[in-house]
Amino acid sequence: MDGGSPHINDLPIGFLVEVSSYLCKPSRAIFATALCAPTSSWKKEVDGEKLPAISKAIIAASDWNTLDFVDIEKSLAYKLKDDDLHAVLASINAKQTLKKLMLTNCINIIGHGLEPLRQSNVLQLLDLSLVGKHERPGKVHYDEKGHAIRYQQRDLLSAEVVLPIIDSIISSDGCALKYTVFPEMWHWRSDEWATLLSGFAGRYNERFERARLSCAKCSTPDILSTSLGNVHPWITDRLLHQNNICYDCLKPICRGCTEDVWDIKLRCCDMCQKHFCEDCVKVYECEQCSEGVCKECNKRCYECDGVFCKDGCIPTCDSCGRATCRDCDNVLRCSICEDEANCRGCYNGKEYTVDECRCCQEVYCSDCVPSDTECWACMKVIKIREQAKEIEELKKKLGKCKWESR
Repeated sequence: MDGGSPHINDLPIGFLVEVSSYLCKPSRAIFATALCAPTSSWKKEVDGEKLPAISKAIIAASDWNTLDFVDIEKSLAYKLKDDDLHAVLASINAKQTLKKLMLTNCINIIGHGLEPLRQSNVLQLLDLSLVGKHERPGKVHYDEKGHAIRYQQRDLLSAEVVLPIIDSIISSDGCALKYTVFPEMWHWRSDEWATLLSGFAGRYNERFERARLSCAKCSTPDILSTSLGNVHPWITDRLLHQNNICYDCLKPICRGCTEDVWDIKLRCCDMCQKHFCEDCVKVYECEQCSEGVCKECNKRCYECDGVFCKDGCIPTCDSCGRATCRDCDNVLRCSICEDEANCRGCYNGKEYTVDECRCCQEVYCSDCVPSDTECWACMKVIKIREQAKEIEELKKKLGKCKWESR
């Protein structure tokens, strides 16, 4: 105790280690660093070797091959700064232990916190997309109140800071890096970034050329050479998309195996923009747009079990939540009021005057019947529906008159 006041460090080490075992890995590391010093002091005063006994015991109780911040609450990940990331990586001796790092939802990181990884010859995968494994890069993040975080606020991860650290990794002896996912925000920078990104892409591709990797599927040695045309560039100059490697198993696949029409061994999911081999994650072809969509990113039709992209290629009913393709059962949303979308079984009393015109593909509910549409097919349907409605009203009046005459 300090001056008679109890402190958490006075608790038995075994007890704190047991308590920390119930935390996810990122929280466990944050807890260990919080027990010794403020994270702002780590860069100058503290490193992994000088941890107190309590922190060392907590860190030693786990293996640190993989660290994914998707395991912690988004509200906490949003608040993490470079000092926090630096402290976590230093405490676990990331340079010599960490093989996979995913900065999921760490939108306030600039890049200085990655310094403990400099010249690492252990790191194999570095995911800087800031989104989950099967989330579309560049998706909008939301704060604790549900408000969308502006793009400028998410544009923090700096290429000028991060690329030199990655350069030190790929230039180190025994480099193990195989897959890097770069921030989506870097892909669409102005032309003044072209020289920086192009120069880095060249060095990155040269590293893979020197590695003389062999295809994991056809087992032919030393065929992964772009000069021979056996693979696509490992990363492209402007988009910085990783090619030729499976995101999960990190095995290289040659161009012959990836472009075999009858048996594609490696394919990119256009939703999460990651490559997966056939053994790890199945990637299908969207039946609407023909883009690749992996098992976790697709949405299947409730009726025919067809595979579609989640975004736009197959509508979902707002009432029952079922996704139904156009061939099976259209989900309708009025083109004017854009009220809730409903499948044919969940109209909930809402009537549609035009349920997707075959000529203009517009949909009109009975409350929003257009009077000035130029589509002849819509006007024909609207007139037929109006005449049918008038006939029904006349029948009701006629029936009422007959009943009164009795």
